Amino acid sequence: MPRGVRHGAYRQPVGDRGHTVRAVTVPPDRDFVDAILAAPVGVATLAAAEATVRDDLVWFDAPGDSDRRAVQRAAASVEAMSPGRLLELVLDAATRLAGPWTSGAPSSLAAAYEFAPARRAIAQTIADVFSDLFHRPVVLTGQEW
Repeated sequence: MPRGVRHGAYRQPVGDRGHTVRAVTVPPDRDFVDAILAAPVGVATLAAAEATVRDDLVWFDAPGDSDRRAVQRAAASVEAMSPGRLLELVLDAATRLAGPWTSGAPSSLAAAYEFAPARRAIAQTIADVFSDLFHRPVVLTGQEW
């Protein structure tokens, strides 16, 4: 992170064309679990994780409720995920449940926020297992794009 930037968003130049990448960091005094529960993509990810393990939903459905046993299975599923699989889940949830191009996004997000506290165990698992993934600096030199 650039000198003097403690938290929030900043832009870092990339390549010789001057393109920038926006990097967002979580302030160190803010609990990562609470940040997941407060962010649209966070609550969408929790809903998508639960939907993938529920027997009464197709994996791409937006759950309109929460099932305690499914939340526990989803937390176990997230714990076993590779970092790449978790990022795939996050991007898929953002696209399907939270994206502005999805007609049902407002109702999906409303339900995701309503049931986010019931899905806290999934958020805690993400924080416990993948906190380093989301908090380490972005290394742009290894990227080939």
